[in-house]
Amino acid sequence: KYRSPTLAECFTCDSGKYSVSPASTCTDCPGGTANDYERNFLGASSCVDCTAGYFAATGSSVCGRCTEGTYGPESRNPTCLNCEKGHFQSSTGSTVCSQCAEGKFSSTTGTSVCGTCASGTAASTGSTICSTCQAGYFAPTQSGSCQKCAAGKYSTTEKVAECTSCNISEYQHIEATTFCYTCPVGSITEATGSPSVQSCLCPSGLTQAIDGRCVDYWQSGVQYDVPFSALGTSGGSTAWTLCYDSTYSTAMTSTNLECTFTAGSLYLFAAARVGWSNITLLAMGSTSSLQTNPIPLSASAAQATPLLHNGVYWYRTSDAFGFAMNDTVDLQTQDIAQTECKSRLGWDIGTSSGGFRAGCTCGFQCSDLQDLTGTPGSSWRKLIYKVDP
Repeated sequence: KYRSPTLAECFTCDSGKYSVSPASTCTDCPGGTANDYERNFLGASSCVDCTAGYFAATGSSVCGRCTEGTYGPESRNPTCLNCEKGHFQSSTGSTVCSQCAEGKFSSTTGTSVCGTCASGTAASTGSTICSTCQAGYFAPTQSGSCQKCAAGKYSTTEKVAECTSCNISEYQHIEATTFCYTCPVGSITEATGSPSVQSCLCPSGLTQAIDGRCVDYWQSGVQYDVPFSALGTSGGSTAWTLCYDSTYSTAMTSTNLECTFTAGSLYLFAAARVGWSNITLLAMGSTSSLQTNPIPLSASAAQATPLLHNGVYWYRTSDAFGFAMNDTVDLQTQDIAQTECKSRLGWDIGTSSGGFRAGCTCGFQCSDLQDLTGTPGSSWRKLIYKVDP
């Protein structure tokens, strides 16, 4: 109460005020304090502190709860604070705000409910915006992060909810990509979403070559007594096409060997007796630089040391080209080695003499003294086949 200076009586202080005797006037309760929490209170001699989560402006009769989207971190709060961006508070009388959960966001202060990230976007805990998922990534609605497209899938645009599976005859072995690879020529997958080139299979009747494409005939290592018909007669992209056919008695050049060279082509080199229906011996491989030790056809790729490719050791010098099943090659201009002689093919490409060997039958330097550069050479054929990319 207080006593009026002009009147000889005491009066009760209004709500939101207090006085300490003796007093001639009432004082407003300071900010953060009030007469009471829940009811107006007259005639107060003091004000109480508002606890955390509550507030009171100067001259307040009661402490009010902090509203949704605000909080009161301490006692004696004259006002409540807005929740910061990336935070929210859905209850009243709160002392803290919570971070927006994964997949949610708040771009303004004083938020009571966080927004939800749309599909193709994502937000980590406490985010103020949803980030756009780039091509090669995806996110369902309310995602905490953008996920990589798995192997066998892709996305070409940003902001997608899910990735697209590679079509039949396509594959993708890498995550987070924007495209699929096409299966090698002639091969096909059994389902969509294939995660590796190994999923590309050859249809019945075709065989998978070293580079994955399908051809009418493919084997690793030196092959013997193979019917000409095995190489395919369709003339299509899977069949071997004859690009050089001459007798051993005919001189051969590097140009003949390359046989209208096309990078990445498959080559098959063979020897056969004239008039026979079977090839005596053959070996095949790829010229692609993507393969290990590709067949050395060009002069720039010449190597006297045999290198293993597709189960066969290949060599090429300025004078000789050939293969064997082991790396023991005795190049005295041409290969005269006799170990595993059945597997050896050698051609003279540097002189006008033709020849040189087809298995154990070889030129004058070999043990049987059978000269394939002379008249006997006319009964043997040098054959080159190709399958272009």
